[in-house]
Amino acid sequence: MTDTTIETPAPDAPNDALDSGAARKPHPWTDTSAHPWRRYLARSIDGVLAGGVAMFITSTAFYLFAPELAAEIEGALSGTFGAYVYGFVMLALGIPVQALAVCAFGGGPGKWLLGVRVTDADGKRLGYVAALWREAKVWVLGLGCGLPFVTMFTLISSYSALEDDAVASWDDQTGDVVTHRPTGVVQTVGIVIGAVLVIVLRLAGVASNFADQITG
Repeated sequence: MTDTTIETPAPDAPNDALDSGAARKPHPWTDTSAHPWRRYLARSIDGVLAGGVAMFITSTAFYLFAPELAAEIEGALSGTFGAYVYGFVMLALGIPVQALAVCAFGGGPGKWLLGVRVTDADGKRLGYVAALWREAKVWVLGLGCGLPFVTMFTLISSYSALEDDAVASWDDQTGDVVTHRPTGVVQTVGIVIGAVLVIVLRLAGVASNFADQITG
């Protein structure tokens, strides 16, 4: 009878194909340097889109369940002052919608176009509550609640903070990380499209306000 060596199986090595952490490729947007204009353009686009969606849902609900009140509100929002109030309300109502986009995708269409992505310190997407809290801080600290002159001050302050530290105050408070698509042809095209889109949206808003003043 010959001796047979029984080899003890070695512990299973980590299976890269099954290990979700190893299988998940790192996100290619790794640029963490300051890009204040890209962030501003992305915020402008997402703010209008999210606010528009929120205002559409809200106004539809009012017209369905309280049409008389809806008509009164529409009349109150006409004219120059009404346009400011409308913008204020639209930004506020858009906060939950933008938070949902950050929670689900790391940002909305504007952030994708401008190559801006929001995650936590571990590179994971924010939970909805964290994203909602972040959007509320941006509304106050970055946009000054949409109030005239206050917005100008907060935008300049935020721009200076990003230029100096590459981190906005609302990012620093909660440890959120903002990464960007690397600079290149694709991103340059995105920036141009984003800038043109913001200009078009601004002009459309001015034209709409002007038309209300003429017909009001």
